[in-house]
Amino acid sequence: MAHHGSDTSTCQEFLAVVYPQLAVISVGADNPFGHPGDEVLERLNDRIGSESILRTDKHGTIELITDGKSLWVNIGKQQT
Repeated sequence: MAHHGSDTSTCQEFLAVVYPQLAVISVGADNPFGHPGDEVLERLNDRIGSESILRTDKHGTIELITDGKSLWVNIGKQQT
């Protein structure tokens, strides 16, 4: 997701155009900027559900692998 999921990124119009099935947010734990923003998380949750939102601060390393037809996701740690 755009700019670490900041409040000014990933608007409804963007989500309507790209129609994501999975969201990956690269963000550090306890960052001083408040990323990801609550509004962005709510928009994503409404659009794809919380189980399809992956965050590096919660899940660790996130690896996406594709053969051009299928997508596999490996995560570094389970959400706590």
